[in-house]
Amino acid sequence: MERKLYIDKSCKICLRYASYIESEKSCEIEIRDIKSLSEDLCLKDEMIFESNNEYFYGFDAIIKSMEVRKKSSIITKLLKAIPTYLSRNIYKFITRNRHQISKLLDIIKPKS
Repeated sequence: MERKLYIDKSCKICLRYASYIESEKSCEIEIRDIKSLSEDLCLKDEMIFESNNEYFYGFDAIIKSMEVRKKSSIITKLLKAIPTYLSRNIYKFITRNRHQISKLLDIIKPKS
């Protein structure tokens, strides 16, 4: 089964999520830059998860990629409990402001 997660590799939030996904070695999701997709697939400027030639966008991509991880079942159930209209609007807000949010997270994150 071939699974791919396409992210904006210039986005720190996306890179952190990709690191989270990759932290489970048995997960077998290939992380790719969204720019490697054809233009018609990446027009939405959202994270994309591909599994068995089926594509999931935005918040749905997060849910589907987390379902593949065996360790995140509680988190996945909590995220699925959020009403669809709310989860998609939150995702769109984060997507539009991801670079500013990344800068804010860098300020808040304590130095090691």
